[in-house]
Amino acid sequence: MPLLTFFNFEFRVKNTKHSHLQVKQHKMKTKHLLTLTLGLLLVSSTAFAQYGTGLFYDGKAAKEFSYKKPGKGYAGELPSSFSLKAHTPYAKNQGNYGTCTSWAVAYSAMSTAYAYNMGITNRNIITGIAFCPYFVYNQVKADASCSSGSSIPLSILLLMETGAKRFYSPVIGCGALISDDMINDAGNFRIDDAYILYDEGAGIPADMTAAALTTYMKSKATPDYTDIKAAITFGTPVIFGSFIPASFFAARSSFWEPTYDEKQNPGQAVLDNEGMHQMHAMTIIGYDDNKYGGAFEVMNSWGEAFGNKGFVWVKYADWALFCYEAYALELGGLGDAEMNNVSGCVSGDCDNGYGIYKFASGDRYEGHFSGRNFNGYGIYTWASGEVYAGQWSMNKRQGEGTRYLPNGEYGTCIYDNDKLISGFSNWSYTNGDTYYGALAQDFSRIGFGRYTFSNGSVYEGSWKNNVREGLGRMTYTNGDIYVGEWSDDSPNGVGMLIHTNGKVDAGSWSYGKMMSGQSYGYATDQSLLAVRELSLPEPSALAYASADCTDGDCLYGKGKRVYKGGATYEGEFKDGVEDGFGTMTYGDGTKVKSNWKQGYNFGVARYDYGDGTMALAEFKGGTLNGYVLVMKSGNMVVQYYEDGVYLRQVNPTYSPGTSVMNGDLSNNAPSSGSSIEVPGK
Repeated sequence: MPLLTFFNFEFRVKNTKHSHLQVKQHKMKTKHLLTLTLGLLLVSSTAFAQYGTGLFYDGKAAKEFSYKKPGKGYAGELPSSFSLKAHTPYAKNQGNYGTCTSWAVAYSAMSTAYAYNMGITNRNIITGIAFCPYFVYNQVKADASCSSGSSIPLSILLLMETGAKRFYSPVIGCGALISDDMINDAGNFRIDDAYILYDEGAGIPADMTAAALTTYMKSKATPDYTDIKAAITFGTPVIFGSFIPASFFAARSSFWEPTYDEKQNPGQAVLDNEGMHQMHAMTIIGYDDNKYGGAFEVMNSWGEAFGNKGFVWVKYADWALFCYEAYALELGGLGDAEMNNVSGCVSGDCDNGYGIYKFASGDRYEGHFSGRNFNGYGIYTWASGEVYAGQWSMNKRQGEGTRYLPNGEYGTCIYDNDKLISGFSNWSYTNGDTYYGALAQDFSRIGFGRYTFSNGSVYEGSWKNNVREGLGRMTYTNGDIYVGEWSDDSPNGVGMLIHTNGKVDAGSWSYGKMMSGQSYGYATDQSLLAVRELSLPEPSALAYASADCTDGDCLYGKGKRVYKGGATYEGEFKDGVEDGFGTMTYGDGTKVKSNWKQGYNFGVARYDYGDGTMALAEFKGGTLNGYVLVMKSGNMVVQYYEDGVYLRQVNPTYSPGTSVMNGDLSNNAPSSGSSIEVPGK
């Protein structure tokens, strides 16, 4: 039986070029949606459930577009390779929402094409002026929830009719109301058109059996690789819709290839995925005929922990097997006014409206003006690559914003009369120490941060009230490393001291010294022999769609989120996903206290299981990377991992009285950042 699903959507348009958008309440029948359920979607804690997807095929909206050869047909021989990667924003994580199409269409493809047209290669600046996926998704999603999906052509139509909003002007999340001001601002960024490069979606079988889907995937027409590559050489990333097998979710390197079984029976490989994890939208940003025998480079929306910092290479034939639709955008004259003017008001209304003002120094402001002053929401980019995107009052930063540093690190901050009063920053102390991290209003260190002492020692971990508190890693000048719990600015609790000679002292610590009166056995319990045998859950592996934020700020700040899978996260958020310090509590009682980055364990994490097992582990991008201490019933074992691969077991020692040096921390106020130019009156 075919699955017939009806969707309601509503969005506001400025003109009526496409009759498909003239009806505000439109019921769209989608015959070939695989397994989209508009109720509560629960998925098991398997590897592929880590990410959101959310694509469905929309044949009706696709009819608004026509097939077209890129650039009216490519004249001449295509280069053997071409890449738009230098023009892409940083890969971000869509979280557990069905927003993949708007991330692919607005954030990845449109932002990259715009940066290419403008000749911008500083990825800080590109990310600072990137386009917002939620502005698109909140107007085209299938229903009121954030777990429903959307289609590629419908998202593109909105960019043509309404336009696109910048990501940070202001920051919004899934489900946010779209204001009239946002609609007006988006009118400055309408694309001209788009065209189809490949569309085999109409042939998706109504009888969704593994055999039928495999037959379809192996017999559908092959995309014209020349068209795909030609579009990229014209500066146009290619947005595509694809089926995805389970192995794709586990990609952790620069190259992905389906398994032998997935190639032989791709239909079964797709149907093995649960919920909406069968169809996904992404963006091709490059190709190379000589890499892996010919491959496309794909930009995903699963954060930098996926693939190689959010990007992955896929062989032409493997991409073609799973892909069923592909589109290219035409920006038209978008950005031409700015390109044709070196300085001054290069676009829009820089007196009392929305405009872009460029300075001879290379600095640039885009946003709201009042009386020719920066006033309201705006984005200021320095030629150095520093970016501030947030609130302004009469040419001064005033209120909340997001700050990108030239090295690519970023975070939220609050300004008062152009002075930084709290939030993310970096600065140097008079004694030569440096710190990257979050600040409270009294400039005390809070949250997650990295402190480098002038003598070369480094602490990376969590802070509270200006001291090391929670979980962290301290590297000393002699090469020794302490990994574990901290309180009152000292190693307190469970931890490991890894010596340069390979010896590991593990156990309980009190103010930098191993406690006496403790005794441990080593690896006598089989459950301790390999931490990989334990269930190490991740926050995004709980359920496809998270419940509403039940307390605080789950977009940028501290909040509480309850997942439909029965777990609860309390801690810090950034871009709507777990980022900072927080605790995840699972339905079975397991607690994970950790530093998080883009929804993954990052740095040191502590796992406490219901059976009394405790694991203290080092992570990088959600993958075990470093030392792991497992303790249970008075027994313990230490293991070492690199990129998730178990390498060796270490027999730890317990040496009461062993001590570490903490190092003295410095205090003074940070700078507010680079100076700001203002327009002449």
